[in-house]
Amino acid sequence: MRSLEHLSNILMHSEYLDKWGNREEELYEKVEEEYPDWKTQDEVFRFVHCQKLRRGEKMEEKKRDYVIIGDCEVNEKGEIIRLDRGWYRQGWVYKNEEAYYTDKSAVCYVPELEDAIYTGQDILDMCNGQPEIADRVFEAIDWEHPSSYLDDQDSDELCQCECGKWYWCYGVNKCPFCGAENPNAANLCD
Repeated sequence: MRSLEHLSNILMHSEYLDKWGNREEELYEKVEEEYPDWKTQDEVFRFVHCQKLRRGEKMEEKKRDYVIIGDCEVNEKGEIIRLDRGWYRQGWVYKNEEAYYTDKSAVCYVPELEDAIYTGQDILDMCNGQPEIADRVFEAIDWEHPSSYLDDQDSDELCQCECGKWYWCYGVNKCPFCGAENPNAANLCD
């Protein structure tokens, strides 16, 4: 299997882009063929996108395949009028990636044991207004309330720095925002 650096060099040379085609679908297929250990289409998409940007080319917009589990309809007051949960990893929930990523005011999650509705904005607000934290929380929840998931994160997993920012801190010695020492870093093995 070839290295990522090799792939980068190949995509930087126009003869390979011309040979493989300038359409993203052809590039994805070639990258996936050459590098089958890449886990997601998004990794391939981001890599190809960066390489094309370096060459000054525009990228075709790629549609994301969103996972939607169950079905939920709410009225204008925000009350559930119809709810059909579906099985997702550990529980019966309603979970709508499209709503979460494209419309923060839309209902994107209903946990298993209660008819509480959450919008993308609700989850973002719970996560200190930080999208990188909210996205990870949304991806992780599969039966519980988002606030319960956050409560379950020990201080050696999710830290709140003195600068006010949160960050995923397992194995991290310093805050990525301000550089302050992680107070739990002393507990980490090097």
